[in-house]
Amino acid sequence: MLHNLLVKKGVNISDEMRGGFPVKFTNPFGYVPDWLCVEAAEDVKRYLADQTDWHEEISKGKMFGVLVVESQEGKLGYLAAFSGNLQGRNNFDFFVPPVYDLLNPDEFFKIGEAEISALNRKISSLESSAEYIDVVSRINSLKAKYDEQVSHLKEVYREAKVKREQIRCVSDEQMLEKLKKESQFQKAEIKRAERKYKEALAPMEEELNCFKRCVEDLKALRKQKSADLQEKIFRKFTFLNASGESSDLKDIFREFYREQISRTGKDILPPAGAGECAAPKLLQYAFLHGMRPISMGEFWWGDSPRGEIRRHGEFYPSCKGKCAPILNFMLRGLNVETPVHLLSGGFQKKIKILFSDQYFIALDKPSGMLSVAGKEDDTLKFQPEAASSFFWKSVPDFLVDWSKNGEDFFVVHRLDMHTSGVLLVARSQEVYKQLQRQFAGREVEKKYVAVLDGELGQRPQEGVISLPLAPDYEHRPAQIVDFENGKEAVTNYRIVKVKGGKTLVEFYPQTGRTHQLRVHSAHPQGLGTPISGDLLYGRAAERLMLHAEWVKFTHPATGETITITAPVPEEFRL
Repeated sequence: MLHNLLVKKGVNISDEMRGGFPVKFTNPFGYVPDWLCVEAAEDVKRYLADQTDWHEEISKGKMFGVLVVESQEGKLGYLAAFSGNLQGRNNFDFFVPPVYDLLNPDEFFKIGEAEISALNRKISSLESSAEYIDVVSRINSLKAKYDEQVSHLKEVYREAKVKREQIRCVSDEQMLEKLKKESQFQKAEIKRAERKYKEALAPMEEELNCFKRCVEDLKALRKQKSADLQEKIFRKFTFLNASGESSDLKDIFREFYREQISRTGKDILPPAGAGECAAPKLLQYAFLHGMRPISMGEFWWGDSPRGEIRRHGEFYPSCKGKCAPILNFMLRGLNVETPVHLLSGGFQKKIKILFSDQYFIALDKPSGMLSVAGKEDDTLKFQPEAASSFFWKSVPDFLVDWSKNGEDFFVVHRLDMHTSGVLLVARSQEVYKQLQRQFAGREVEKKYVAVLDGELGQRPQEGVISLPLAPDYEHRPAQIVDFENGKEAVTNYRIVKVKGGKTLVEFYPQTGRTHQLRVHSAHPQGLGTPISGDLLYGRAAERLMLHAEWVKFTHPATGETITITAPVPEEFRL
């Protein structure tokens, strides 16, 4: 399908042209799109704007992607793709085809799907049939009648028992024997009612069980067919990589999560929709047709999904839930750039200690450094060297080197890897717990400064943002606004200055949720303008323009009020 390679340049790639090309391939999980990628995306946007038949559907929001390639003949061009399907189809001349077309009516998926749908209809038909409803109704009616009868007998016999107790103490042996037989008769009467009920119920239950067995057999068959169909889908989604290897979806996920599977003993299967995003489609077509990938990007078109933050026309990283394992495999053999968010920092420079005593340390954490030691960005596991050039990867790494005496340190709170500013570190478990209690009890005051990537319009100069947050599991570590399941997140803000397409804002968070200030800035119900350099919720840049300027709290030993300040970096000045 050569028509999917749009050679807009129509020329060979000369040595002069190569000089302006990326040296390394785009890291899909952290990139700034290069000029080739931007030009290709603009061409696709113009094409989309002309598609009146699709306008309503794509205006609701869809991810598109472009891959700039060099053909086998040395021609420069690009491929385009969309995530999922469009107008119930997977194939359009302008876009690359899917890795496997689930919507092809002649393929096993549609046939298997039809069989499962037929089973669903049979199950529904049985459970809603007149015969089924009638037998259930008869059983319920008989049970209600039995319950009413027994309840009445028990009430009558309870009253009779009270009377027997009253006369038992003054009765002779003959009367006592009579009372005893009366009691035995009444108990037997209840048992006879129960036996009669069970005898009447038995044929009805057998009739109902016949229905249930049929339904259970159909459900078991449906479950087996669904599992078989899912297994076939996993095997049909077979991907290529730059090293000439191939692997199917199931094996790719098992390899990517091998350590976790080994640790837990639980298999991890691909989620629904895995392999149908734009990036895998683009790379698959390029590898199938011997094209050399040069650069790639994915951009959002249309409205933002509910709760998420997607801005029309902006580039975004590939999703991790579905695409990380797949792209981890497909990019083997390519020289992939370091994720842009790992390039900020400069950790070899001296980190400033703002305060230090025998109880705790306060330091000015640089942008790009982890607050606590943890997993590196292992999205592309075949490139462990991506972050190896940094001398200190985390604050504890720095402190161990700084103290020289094997002292233990306890990071009290966290700043995002990309956020700079004041960070408190306890020098004992006791101090750590005391400071943690202050943070948990919202007794600590905090001030952040941020440069937003745009000028705020009619927003009040000061205000409060209250938007509950929850994890976005498909796009970890991103957060979404979720009014049903999210945790309370409250931020006070003040607009300081607007200049040159940027806005300087002060934030005073009242809670400490993950990415709270970043989401509250970017979300339409917040400030509607992302923080400059925010890779997840806005546009990537040299760094995330968010800085923790000061914290105010009670000293854990002396009880005095302490304010620690980290000077605002020069680049924040508008």
